[in-house]
Amino acid sequence: MKTNNDSVKSFYEDILAMPMLCQSCGMCKAVCPVEAIQIKKNAFGQYIPYFNEKKCINCRKCIRSCISKDAYYTEKSVIGPYREIYIAHSNSLEENKNGSSGGVVSALLKYGQKKEWFEEVLTVSHMESPVYASPIYTKDIDAQSGSKYVSTPLCTIYEDKKETAYTALPCEAKAIRRQNKEAFIFGLFCSKLSLEDLVYYVIKQNKMEKYTISDVTYRKGDWPGNFSVHFEDTDQFIKEKLNRSAFNAAYNSYNFSSSGCLLCNDYFAEAADLSFGDPWGRKQYVEGYNGETVVIVRSEKGKQLIQAAILDGVITASKLDLETVIKGHIKEIYNKKTAIIQRLDYIQKKTDHLNNFDKNTTIPAKSFKILNRYALHNNWQRRGSVQKYKKVFNIPIKWMAFVRFGHAFLLSKRLKQSHNLREYLEIAKKEKIGS
Repeated sequence: MKTNNDSVKSFYEDILAMPMLCQSCGMCKAVCPVEAIQIKKNAFGQYIPYFNEKKCINCRKCIRSCISKDAYYTEKSVIGPYREIYIAHSNSLEENKNGSSGGVVSALLKYGQKKEWFEEVLTVSHMESPVYASPIYTKDIDAQSGSKYVSTPLCTIYEDKKETAYTALPCEAKAIRRQNKEAFIFGLFCSKLSLEDLVYYVIKQNKMEKYTISDVTYRKGDWPGNFSVHFEDTDQFIKEKLNRSAFNAAYNSYNFSSSGCLLCNDYFAEAADLSFGDPWGRKQYVEGYNGETVVIVRSEKGKQLIQAAILDGVITASKLDLETVIKGHIKEIYNKKTAIIQRLDYIQKKTDHLNNFDKNTTIPAKSFKILNRYALHNNWQRRGSVQKYKKVFNIPIKWMAFVRFGHAFLLSKRLKQSHNLREYLEIAKKEKIGS
């Protein structure tokens, strides 16, 4: 029979062999009382936990903190419990300009700080590196505004503080909520998190790898913003539109995504108090459009904060109908709630690590198994060895874009022909609190 220590060791050995079992939130490190866990990059650039058996005291806090082992949610969900859904923008032109889409997150964080809802924010910052963003507790909201598509695990420095708000991806929001039911969480819609290699691949494809990177941005400029890389000692730079570009294709190809993202069943940050994301599906591509934010209000305190901000003129907001949200994000919903079934089947044949994952929380709507293999092939299968993974850097970016946009077109077409929208909408209608 295994001892507790053996089971903890086995838990981390599974992750080391199959990093897709880890969503890289970092909470296991934060809760360990004896520093037996370190979060480091593996051979594919993904942050995973490394376990020191000699330090372990068998408390198992790390295993209880893990949000990857089970379904986390106990029933089917599409967007998660909500009170209202808004389309909003900050009334500050500076926040509109510096924010990713509408500037609402920065506006509400600054407003909440001013009104003493909280004193500081746990978020990520590019202070350590222009490529990746590291977790930081900060009171300077403006300095950290904007999207960071490549970040290190937020929860590695998590502390249970009453005066703190948290900006978190869905996996991080779940991990924080598991530790603190009262935490004030600002959740961010997320389809997947990219690794640093995304940036290095684009640089190599543009034949700029000989230069030192001085700055990387993802959402600056006219909505939805530009991906750009600047270098030291040269006037040359890389700049592409975030959407409908070769960079976008590389980002959405899953070649450079954290492998644990393929087993994540949350897109809308369902464990947050307020969730924020882009208004995809609306007619945004018009002259003078500065971006707006979809805001899903989930908790009573989230409702109180946003209503006060509207009354005080900090943001402008109007109600957004549920069907518009579902239609605009249906591919992400499909990936997180339906296509995940195929990936769970794949991984459960290889390990009992996910035996506690309740598949009844997934949505067995119309599934397109051949199209689902795109992500599996580009991520898990291409990471069968380091040598195989390195070959990805030699794939011409134009070819990657052709394949990616072809896949996106076929998936969109198949989803429109299916009844998935109706199924997702019916489930989401029941998620409204008080319905």
